[in-house]
Amino acid sequence: MPETEVLAENRGTAMSRPGSRSTRAAIRLPVVLALCLCAGQAGALPDASDGVRVFPPSYFTPYAPENALDLVARVPGFRLEEQGGRRGLGDIGGNVLIDGVRRPPKGKSLRNVLEELPVRSIAGLELISVGGRPELDMQGYRQVVNVVTLSELPPFLETVLGYKRQGTGDPDMTNGDERRVTLRGSADVAGHTLSARINARGQGRESPGGFGAIDPDDPALRVTTITRRDIDNLALEGGGLFVLPGDGTLLVDTRFSRRDSATRPVPDEIAAAGFSRPADDKSREDLMVSGELRRPVGETLEGVVSLVHARRSNSDLSSLRIDALERASRSRQRSGETAGRIGLQWRPDDGLMLGGEIHAAYNFLEGSVSAFENGIERVLEVGESRVTEPRAGAALDWQWQASRRLNVQGDVGVDVYETKTGPGSAGPRQDTHGALAATWTLKPRSFVSVEVERSVSQLGFGQFLTSTSLDSDAVTQGASELDPPRAWRTTLRLDHRFDDKGLFDLRLTRLRTGNPIEPVPLSDTIVVPQNTRPQTLDTLSSSLSWPLDALGFTGTLIDLDGSLSSSRAVDPATGEVRPISGAAESSWSLGLRKEPDDTPISWGIRISRELRENRYAARSTAATDASIQWSGFLEWSPTPALRLRTELIGPSQSASETALFAQTRHPGAMPAHLSGSESERELGVSGSLEWRPTKQVEITLTAATGQAQRTAESLLPFGGLPEVPEIRSFAATPSVGLQLRLTN
Repeated sequence: MPETEVLAENRGTAMSRPGSRSTRAAIRLPVVLALCLCAGQAGALPDASDGVRVFPPSYFTPYAPENALDLVARVPGFRLEEQGGRRGLGDIGGNVLIDGVRRPPKGKSLRNVLEELPVRSIAGLELISVGGRPELDMQGYRQVVNVVTLSELPPFLETVLGYKRQGTGDPDMTNGDERRVTLRGSADVAGHTLSARINARGQGRESPGGFGAIDPDDPALRVTTITRRDIDNLALEGGGLFVLPGDGTLLVDTRFSRRDSATRPVPDEIAAAGFSRPADDKSREDLMVSGELRRPVGETLEGVVSLVHARRSNSDLSSLRIDALERASRSRQRSGETAGRIGLQWRPDDGLMLGGEIHAAYNFLEGSVSAFENGIERVLEVGESRVTEPRAGAALDWQWQASRRLNVQGDVGVDVYETKTGPGSAGPRQDTHGALAATWTLKPRSFVSVEVERSVSQLGFGQFLTSTSLDSDAVTQGASELDPPRAWRTTLRLDHRFDDKGLFDLRLTRLRTGNPIEPVPLSDTIVVPQNTRPQTLDTLSSSLSWPLDALGFTGTLIDLDGSLSSSRAVDPATGEVRPISGAAESSWSLGLRKEPDDTPISWGIRISRELRENRYAARSTAATDASIQWSGFLEWSPTPALRLRTELIGPSQSASETALFAQTRHPGAMPAHLSGSESERELGVSGSLEWRPTKQVEITLTAATGQAQRTAESLLPFGGLPEVPEIRSFAATPSVGLQLRLTN
């Protein structure tokens, strides 16, 4: 029986309840049967006429994958995307499922979840297009990948020990080392899946910094500042997937992490030379607990309840000494979030899915900034801030397979919130957001889609806090009142797949932001973020992966990516029309690669370039440009237990020019100085050897030459004669590393 028939035959009512025990069994069964038909056929792909393509583990064997992330990265024409990072639980999602369910609710990134899922526990992958599985919530994506795990997960225990050494002791390069220990494991206990992970990492580095002449009469006599930085990281994680009576599941995840860093100047001749000597001490702690309960309610309904509680604290003590004068600042921040969500999904038939949810969250961020001069602390007048935000909302979403060719998805939501800064408040706000997408299937592997989205950004709490720059004496004052940016995004997209691994993707996007936030100067030294006039960004982008098998080059592909952008904004300092700050005008890349389909050798080469980028500040403008860059790799696996790889990064050049103004920029103002920088990097080579003497032991050796860098910097009065540039050379920093991986 063809694989597509097997998949279609096993779509029963149980498939309408993703997340339940019967659902996972119903998802695994058709995939396992389909994979059996592909057994022994590495690289063979089933017919995709039903919108579902099945990839057996043997398809990925030539790439020597270690975890689910490696597998997902090798799905032809697929790129992992995930939503989240916002406050609350109103936008959690992504285009990768695990046994038909999106996870986690919040806290751990989807990439981390996939990295922790070993290959041995995976039955296969499904690439699902719109309409291929009507019972799955596509969340507006045209394609998703479903990672199908084995019905019985074997116990897994892994220990990773790593050490890396950089530099040779030369003060013109980075010197230091890094140590890492990771322990993680998972097991099925009485039908429940439990997992835990401990990761400890420490590193110490001495890096070259600024440079300058010691003797004005002898400019060639220069000295380099050296900075020592020590970092310690500790992360503890634990969680589980518990199967409950009535086909319910409970997903629990807990995480704790701490990071401490100390940055110090290395004295010696620097103290006598009178150079600035920065020092910095930072610490951060994070704690998060999250849970998600899923349970079917009847045959066509499923309920979801999610809860998250998180806390974070930061401390930063910075100092700067110039000659006998010492300045220092201390900043502290503490933030937290408690959020919940209750949702319900209804699938009255295979072609329609309706969902609804209510969600609520409470977030806060408080911070303080104080300054020191010669040991005397001075609390900034605007240095203490507290921001709180209670938020509640509701959302509806739908997914309708109107016909065999037409799929319509959409959502609409309302959020009510109040952002309070200290005793003041702008009062409650209400925002409506939503999206509508229609996808038309021209033929089994070709899609045309149109999407219109109205989005409302969340205000960054840091925009309400004060910050200082010790180098320039500039103070960024916290905003007293801001409106969240609101934007309309319209996208027209064409997708076409061919020759199993071929893909052509063309997108035309317009993004119009009605009230963007930019730094607005209040004076020559005070800058405050404010809502400004509308901005528009138009982008045309395209990507092509073209297999050359038909031309006789088996396993060889051409990859081509490019984008063109045009933007329009009104400068808040001058009132003049200009491009959006930081928006690159264009970029492109061209690659040729040979995959290890039928030979032990794979290789690839890529050239790319990102053209001119402009940035605008209250008292400066900057433009950067870069040359064409290229890179390549060669990999050889003479046996399944041995893999050798070498990579090359070609030479490159970049240049930037910054116009510095004596006062806040205004129409017709001329810069007081021009600062230029030209940088060149030399060829870099790296290599690795991976050896698996047994299935339980993996040894990896790495080595790299690093890239030598030469930088020429100049500063001259506007309209004046060019000065002799200061030239700084950084030696290539070689490194070697050893990693030992032990598994059961």
